[in-house]
Amino acid sequence: MLTLNNLVKIKFKKPKKVGRGGNRGKNAGRGHKGQVKRAGKTRIGFEGGQKSLLKRTPKLRGLGFKGKIKRNFKELTTSLLSKIITEEKEITINLLRELKLIDDKIKYIKIIRSKGTDYKPKIAKTDIENIKVSKSLLNI
Repeated sequence: MLTLNNLVKIKFKKPKKVGRGGNRGKNAGRGHKGQVKRAGKTRIGFEGGQKSLLKRTPKLRGLGFKGKIKRNFKELTTSLLSKIITEEKEITINLLRELKLIDDKIKYIKIIRSKGTDYKPKIAKTDIENIKVSKSLLNI
C-alpha cells in the first residue's frame, strides 16, 4: 500500500551548464566567437584587431619634447624696467642682455604696461622691429 511515509524520493538530473563559468548560460556573457571568448584574457590596449590608441598617436621625439612653439621671446613689464633703467636711456636688446634681463637666445621682446606706473620707455630705432610695445603703453 502507498502511503506518505513510504514514498521514495526521485532524483532529477541537473541541467548541463554551458558557457564555462558563471551562471549565465550559453556564452556566459562573453559574446559569440572570438579571441576574447576563447583566450580568457587579452593584453592591455587590445581593441579587437583595430590598431591600438598607442600606435595611432604620433611619436614625440627628442629629450624633453617642448613642441613647436617658439620660445625666443620674453615679456617685460614697465615696473621692472623703471626700477632698473633710471636714466632716460634708449632700450635695446643688447642693453637688456648686459643688465641680464634676457638670455642670448631671446630675439624678440614685448613691453607691457603694469598698473600704477606711467613709465614710457624709449626704444632705439635700430631695435624697433624686435621690441614690441603694448597698446596701453602707446596711449600714455
